[in-house]
Amino acid sequence: SQCAYDSHHISFSNGRAGSRNYTDGELDILLDIVEALLPTGELEWESVAAEYNKIISAKFPTMSRRMVRDCDSLRNKFKGLRNIRKPTGDPTCPPTVVRAKRIQKAIESRQGVIDF
Repeated sequence: SQCAYDSHHISFSNGRAGSRNYTDGELDILLDIVEALLPTGELEWESVAAEYNKIISAKFPTMSRRMVRDCDSLRNKFKGLRNIRKPTGDPTCPPTVVRAKRIQKAIESRQGVIDF
């Protein structure tokens, strides 16, 4: 997947027809849920997807069918955010990326992973 970002916008393009970018609000919802659940396996990511889609349906009842995301989409979006590297010479990093990296450290801590 290709990534392009500046300090105000992050978008990923996977080239799939019909896929759409995440809004800032959707990213906040996703990160809130991942931070609360700290998913480490498939079943936990399915819980993330269920909670995400429940919140989206409640917040956007007329748009919710278009905004439903599956487990893989949400996990890949989170992984994409946490793996973004700052461009050389650019000290800014989008808040969603900083947050995703912080959440990833909490997930690793939950798993007992030690970085050497």
